[in-house]
Amino acid sequence: MRRVVVHIDRLVLTGLSAADPGAVARGLQAELARELAEPQALAQWRALGSQARLAGASMRLDAGRASHDTGVALARALRADRVPKGRS
Repeated sequence: MRRVVVHIDRLVLTGLSAADPGAVARGLQAELARELAEPQALAQWRALGSQARLAGASMRLDAGRASHDTGVALARALRADRVPKGRS
């Protein structure tokens, strides 16, 4: 079994003034680690090659969503933006 470690050096949250940045980062980190523990998802991310920076995941936010849940949704949006349709 492989160990997956996700480290976020810097997280820029444009338009999330009411969100707790630490909770968003923890949700993002936890969801990416969970996803990357799945062999198929890991293979899909690896196929994208090495990337020092991920940018551009767009998502719609629901009013009142918990900051941690926003991080989870952001991780899912990152994958949706990068994994070819029909391969999720």
